[in-house]
Amino acid sequence: MCLLLVNCKTIKISYLSEPAVASDLRFIKDLFSSKDIFGSTTVQMGTVGNAGNEKVTMQILNERLASYLEKFRSLEKANSELEVKIHQVLEKKGPDTKDYSHYNANVSLQIDNAKLAADDYRIKQYVEADINALRKMLDDTSVARLHLENDVEGLKMELIELKKQHHQINRSGVQVDVDAPKGQNLAKIMEEMRANYEKIVLKNQEELKTWHESKNVEALKEAKTQVSVSRRQMQLLETELQALVGNRASMEEALNETKLRYGMQVEQYNGIILLRESELKQLRADIQSQTLEYQALFNIKMELEAEIATYRRLLDGEEQE
Repeated sequence: MCLLLVNCKTIKISYLSEPAVASDLRFIKDLFSSKDIFGSTTVQMGTVGNAGNEKVTMQILNERLASYLEKFRSLEKANSELEVKIHQVLEKKGPDTKDYSHYNANVSLQIDNAKLAADDYRIKQYVEADINALRKMLDDTSVARLHLENDVEGLKMELIELKKQHHQINRSGVQVDVDAPKGQNLAKIMEEMRANYEKIVLKNQEELKTWHESKNVEALKEAKTQVSVSRRQMQLLETELQALVGNRASMEEALNETKLRYGMQVEQYNGIILLRESELKQLRADIQSQTLEYQALFNIKMELEAEIATYRRLLDGEEQE
């Protein structure tokens, strides 16, 4: 075993037998008498025993080894550059980020719909309450009117009964002595009583009519006021409802625009991702290809270093002989 230093690299070489050395020497002559895989010029090797040609041959071998090492270093550099590019592509791609604007717009639209439904229900409750109150007032007014009509009918019946009694007394012609002032007869007394009763009945009728009219006017006025207030509330609520409906339409339009815009952006991002994935796949293929080329060159380099060491050992042995 021996160690040979070639271009600052230590290579361990095993001694070969003479047939193997002759075979390797023929291989080296054939190798360097033709173009190598890197397109170098043809080098014709002369007789091994020529001392002048030995130096030239060793120089050529060293130059070729240097070119192989340079090619090896360039491939390592290209491999490093490809790794840097891959890291840059992965960093540019970055983690996936989620966009919640579409979800927020849907939630906002649902909230607005719920508010509209609640407002509609509240308006309906207000209107129904007003209608029920007006119906109750109408029922109370009807009951009061019936009571008043019954009272009027009772008073009328009483008046008719009094008139009937007075008529019967006048027809009977019976003279009744009463404790009355002189010159005052029963007919006059009955006439005065009838007049008093008529005045009382008229007064009661007028009071009843006035009370009934005042009650009806007051109830009607209150009902009109309630209806006016309810109408104003309904107008305000209808205006608010129209505004909310318009706001809902604008929000739906904004949501559609947002969907369209983000859909286009998603398509663009998908295209970019596909392009980056294609580039990454190409980079991986290039790395794999260069790795194979690098491995092949490394194997060739090792074989050439071994062949050069064997050739130099053979030359050194011939010089000693």
